[in-house]
Amino acid sequence: MNTTLTVLLIVTAVWIGLRYLPPGADRHRPLIELIALIDLLALPLLILLVWSVLAQDWAQCLLALLEVTLVTLLGFSYSLRLPLHLDHLLVGMEAGPPAARKGGTFTVMTLNCRYGRADPRAVVRAVERDSVDFLALQEVSDSLVASLKAAGLDRSLPYRQDGLPGPDDNGGYNVLYSRRRPACSSPDSISMPGSTVPVMEVRMDGRTILLASAHPKSPQRGAADWGAGLSGLTGLTGLSSADGPTQTVVMGDLNADFHHPSFRALLARGGFRDASFSLRRGEHRTFPAGWGLPALIEIDHILLTGGLSPTCMKTVRIPGSDHLGLVAGIGSNRPGGD
Repeated sequence: MNTTLTVLLIVTAVWIGLRYLPPGADRHRPLIELIALIDLLALPLLILLVWSVLAQDWAQCLLALLEVTLVTLLGFSYSLRLPLHLDHLLVGMEAGPPAARKGGTFTVMTLNCRYGRADPRAVVRAVERDSVDFLALQEVSDSLVASLKAAGLDRSLPYRQDGLPGPDDNGGYNVLYSRRRPACSSPDSISMPGSTVPVMEVRMDGRTILLASAHPKSPQRGAADWGAGLSGLTGLTGLSSADGPTQTVVMGDLNADFHHPSFRALLARGGFRDASFSLRRGEHRTFPAGWGLPALIEIDHILLTGGLSPTCMKTVRIPGSDHLGLVAGIGSNRPGGD
């Protein structure tokens, strides 16, 4: 038996197993970063599998095969609608039904602007090209807001709600833009570490929809605050409307992917579904971008509740940002949505 191979296989098995920690147990560094990179274990595991075959150590070969199979199934869960019990057992996330397209659909976009450095003209072009109805931006600066206005964003999205700038900002404040006049809006909707979460409430096709732009603290700004920020987002589903039940859309750089137990706990406790996972058309990896390499992890998300489901989704590259933007079409499954 090859001792080095055995150690490497045990290390990778433990690494994969980190995603099955209890919610909250991942609020430590470097666990957060290690869990985010689980998808990248596929290639090293294939090398270990070939190594074990060449060494003719069949016990190690079986362990390597099991690990490769698990990582592959986790990756394919974004492309294939697995049986429900496998979704719960392997992934720990619920996709929800496909959108029934009852009533009107609408388009949303989210982008981390990297300390306000995103190209404002490119943002406006993306909004116009995809007829975006609601735009959520994170890491925004006053100068970027002025540049977006100068580039003509107000012509497509005339209504804006800024978050409250402050010392707890996570690289900048959050902003929401809307094509429709909001029934109401707020610069600071819930209590959580990081940039304040602005919200808008709009009426569409007999529905009341709450939209939010969110950016929990990144792990390097504090692992405990990172976890508390994710937990705090569940408060968005508790916000009530005078017009009746609210359907919720949370957009932003959440600094977590579906491997993190704390992220999956946010979905379960808040009644959210992740739009990318629900669509089952592959992962929409968003970070890092603009470094000459493909994005490696999916930490920007669009979360949905109340009968809303995605009809389509894509990533968009905006010069100046180190994240890809997400653009998604949203429809309703609720009979009252037409």
